Amino acid sequence: MYFKAAKVNFKKHIFFNIVIIIQLSIMIGIIISLAGAVESRLDRYLPVRDFLTSEGYFCSGTFTDQIKTQVRSQLKGVRNIHTIATTAMFTEDGAADSEFSAYIYDDKILQLYSPTLAEGEWLDRYKNYTGDAIPIVISNNGCDYKTGDKIKLSCYLNDPDETGNFSFYVVGVINDNADFIFCNNNEMLDKDSADMMYCSFTYNRIDEMIDQGLSEEEARQALDDELKTQNEMMDYFDDIGVERSAAANIYNTPIAFMRESDAKKLNLYLTVHTLMITMENGLSDQDQYDNLFSLKNTIQSCDQIASNRKLNENCLTKINLQLASVFPLIIISLTLILLSAVSIGAISTMQQLKTFGIFYINGSKWISCIRVSIYNSVMICIPSLIITYAALFFIKNKFPNITITFGMFENASAFAVVILFILLSMIIPLSILRRKTAKEILNEYN
Repeated sequence: MYFKAAKVNFKKHIFFNIVIIIQLSIMIGIIISLAGAVESRLDRYLPVRDFLTSEGYFCSGTFTDQIKTQVRSQLKGVRNIHTIATTAMFTEDGAADSEFSAYIYDDKILQLYSPTLAEGEWLDRYKNYTGDAIPIVISNNGCDYKTGDKIKLSCYLNDPDETGNFSFYVVGVINDNADFIFCNNNEMLDKDSADMMYCSFTYNRIDEMIDQGLSEEEARQALDDELKTQNEMMDYFDDIGVERSAAANIYNTPIAFMRESDAKKLNLYLTVHTLMITMENGLSDQDQYDNLFSLKNTIQSCDQIASNRKLNENCLTKINLQLASVFPLIIISLTLILLSAVSIGAISTMQQLKTFGIFYINGSKWISCIRVSIYNSVMICIPSLIITYAALFFIKNKFPNITITFGMFENASAFAVVILFILLSMIIPLSILRRKTAKEILNEYN
């Protein structure tokens, strides 16, 4: 009954309700954008916060897979050591377009952060496949491999000069330009922050250059210049019959991700590049000094070292500066959204007062009128949500350089606006109806 009455009332004021739907859609779009702006300042920090707030070190270098034993033997108070290693994977015929640079994660790092996926599942959540093939997650690639494909790849083994051929099962494909955890030495040399703990990958180098700020014309010119340099260098090798490149390589080598346990089961040759070391609490200053000295001097292949404490301080400073720059915009936008919600609710209520008065005269209670108002608000909110998400999806697909996310925080913010609007549809009519009789309402509108 209430829904039917709300439907009649909605149709009666259809033009006004369309205006409200448009206004509410804009409000929801603004709040999703603001939530995304806040989350983007935190998306690299929150996954590694527990690691950064513990005593320890984040290191890069080139190590053997015995590095854990070496670190434990030379450092005092080591609690945990987590590593990221790499290995090469390629087809049996050695075709360059089907080679992968594989990143080997232990279980802890797999759980820390999941790259955004174009399809499929991340390794720590994938438990459905029970075949003999090893599950991997891959990037965009020249062979157009996708989720569900089985791939035969060769890999270097721990035995000298030997390779093995193995079957791999693709369980997911990461998005282009997706972040993943690995030591980013460029960020590390610039300023220690959580950014140095992440790299990103884009298969097409032109797209990668555009993301870095170049125009498409500038990106193509840079690749042409690279080709020219390559061909000039090849002049030195003509006498030994080395074939010249026909074109500059516009594609990065695709990447893949594999569990450390699976890599060890296959006896793959691994090169460790990233160490995440956590220490016991309460180490003396001398012990901390000795540990840092050992990392810098005894473990010779350790190129860059950052303490967790320093990383955490720099991360928080950077986040605070970024949030401070958008905080005034957030306050102004939220104020406008609240005022708009109240105004829309009040105007919507005034449009319905005469109808409520008629309902009351015909035997309905004020609480029944409130229920009709709630149903009317729901009928406004549903198309508003549909319009907002459809518009944002269109913008996201049409303009890839505009970052729009639909995570839990953004969706929760959108539904908070909807809940606020529905609550106002209860509170505002109730506050007006409690001060007036049905006769007074009808007299005002006659």
